[in-house]
Amino acid sequence: MNRVLLIRLSHLGDIILTEPVVRSIRAAHPGAEIEFLTREMYRDVVELFDGIDSVHTLEIPGRDQSLFDLSRTIRNVCNSRYDLVFDLHNNLRSRWIRLQLRADKVNTYRKNWRARRRAVRKKLHKAGLHTIDLYLDVLKGTDIPIAARNPRVTIPVENSGQMLEDHDLRQGEYVVFAVGASHPTKHYPIPQWVDLAEAVVAEFDTNVVIVEKERHGYLNLFDGLAKSGRLRVITGLQIPMLAGLLASSRLTVSNDSGVMHLSAAVGTPTAGLFGPTHPSLGFAPLGEKCVAVTTDESCSPCSRHGASHCYRDERYCFTNMDAGMIIGQIRRVLDVG
Repeated sequence: MNRVLLIRLSHLGDIILTEPVVRSIRAAHPGAEIEFLTREMYRDVVELFDGIDSVHTLEIPGRDQSLFDLSRTIRNVCNSRYDLVFDLHNNLRSRWIRLQLRADKVNTYRKNWRARRRAVRKKLHKAGLHTIDLYLDVLKGTDIPIAARNPRVTIPVENSGQMLEDHDLRQGEYVVFAVGASHPTKHYPIPQWVDLAEAVVAEFDTNVVIVEKERHGYLNLFDGLAKSGRLRVITGLQIPMLAGLLASSRLTVSNDSGVMHLSAAVGTPTAGLFGPTHPSLGFAPLGEKCVAVTTDESCSPCSRHGASHCYRDERYCFTNMDAGMIIGQIRRVLDVG
């Protein structure tokens, strides 16, 4: 096998979960040319994968752009014949893309959407197939055995060191809180984050670093703890620098988000907070010291992606997830009594 292309256009967490496929291909074919097609905004994370020779990117066409424009872009960035193409996205756009490619064989990711829909409809809490196993299923029918299951990304030493220097942090002396997520409904309430931050500082004698994409007004609720010198807020980090920050952290506590998977992939103990979503949908963080925290409410999961509006008088999936419950899970991943 000489040339292989993997297609996954978005999003951050899903792209990270495709990494074991890349590592398995590289282990089976050390001399192959392995290429990855994604959106430009995710180039940085794919470049953290060991074994990728080149990353092709495109901007997803808007309503004013035609499939002809997309076809021309694909021909420009992927103009060689491939022995094997792995479509790890399997949507209308990725299907159109693979039609434009010259490939001897195409293997496609199976989304298992029926099982996920059933889990939402019947409010199932029993663990089903993890999404990473569905990605690895694309290796069936090839000569590529599964070489890894847990995602892993490699952080350049300078990224981690520069991150610590820029923000006057010391390795292992802080805990990261990732308070954002793709949908507001997946956000653990900020007042509860504040309670949790105070509990973590008191319980583990550590500092807390809040990470978010942008500086939102709600982050001011952390000002009291920030004035004590035990907490700081860092916004707008690019993926390599964020990965460096996570890699040097003692622990990450995150909403169900791409940052949760990035933290697990750099090997940091990680606690993921699942409210409207649920680990049974196949997106729990993977790693030796990772845990998915959920209250297993009778109404959870309420949707496949956590975007649905809550119909109850309050979001019990989060309000019942108090600081004490999360601290208990943190003790597990940190192996402390």
